[in-house]
Amino acid sequence: FTTGGVTFHTYVSPPQAVHVTSHVIELGDQLLVVDATMIPPTAAEVASLIASTGKPVHTAYVSHEHPDHWGGVSTLDSLEFQTLPEIREGLRAEATGGEFPEPTSLLNGPDLGLGTSEIGGVTVEFRAYDNAEAPKTIVAVLPEQRVAVVQDLVYNGVYTAPGVDRGNWITTLEALRDDEAFDTLLVGHGLPTTRGEIDTAIAYVKTLDQAWADADQ
Repeated sequence: FTTGGVTFHTYVSPPQAVHVTSHVIELGDQLLVVDATMIPPTAAEVASLIASTGKPVHTAYVSHEHPDHWGGVSTLDSLEFQTLPEIREGLRAEATGGEFPEPTSLLNGPDLGLGTSEIGGVTVEFRAYDNAEAPKTIVAVLPEQRVAVVQDLVYNGVYTAPGVDRGNWITTLEALRDDEAFDTLLVGHGLPTTRGEIDTAIAYVKTLDQAWADADQ
């Protein structure tokens, strides 16, 4: 879809790859790429999507440490993936353990700078949230387009992972629900959705947390 002069492409993997997403965002004459999906076949399709735009990648980043989001990095070997130091160190052991092709460009890549940047004449705010679905998650907000790339803070129509700290995850979601900077969400699993999905996510994580507590008794 296109809004505010920016075109957003969301690639959604098939069910056997847990509907994990990669987002390719056209910012003027440059691209912002979020996540690499999990397996080589889906990453190759993301590469084809990137090529189809005819535009160079300004920034590619991995949003958090879970391998379904970085497993395809080695397939996208022409890209240098950025992330935060804590995310890189969190995934390093699994990334070098041999289960997935080693994501060299991510392990050796630069750190993503948080805060507000301009890419292709478009304002992008990079944020980080702690101890929710993952230990640390990068979120990109495009305030002029009213779009937030929240990745695994919100799933759409897909069962969530248990999370790191579900109480803090709920608090984070409540803060996002009250944030007036965006209306549309690009999520880590499933199709783009509206901010109303945050309420669904809050209810889901609360139910998951109660079920987990009941099972521990």
